[in-house]
Amino acid sequence: MDGNKNRVICCFCGNALEIEDSLIVQVFTYINSSELQELYSHKDCFIKLLHKSILLHPDLLDDK
Repeated sequence: MDGNKNRVICCFCGNALEIEDSLIVQVFTYINSSELQELYSHKDCFIKLLHKSILLHPDLLDDK
């Protein structure tokens, strides 16, 4: 990751971004699992690929 511990890879597009600028997607293998995997994403990639019927958290909505 470019030798920089503050950079992560977007799980959707494969491009690097600063961890501070990323969304963190937590994946649990099943509902009662205490183990998880964290994936990182650009906000725009996440919104673009999320089905339009899924409501977004207000923090993900553009400030207009």
